Amino acid sequence: MPLVHRCAADPAPARLLVGRDLADFAAGAPPVTDATALPSPPPPLGTFEV
Repeated sequence: MPLVHRCAADPAPARLLVGRDLADFAAGAPPVTDATALPSPPPPLGTFEV
């Protein structure tokens, strides 16, 4: 299954950006470095339960 379809079918749907769309989305965003990185928030309850 192509990546774009897998992104859209995920429980947390996402969009895959490439080319001009990706450049426009990232324009002006500063890079994340070790000095500026923040911890990820905890996942929602039940995310990793089977």
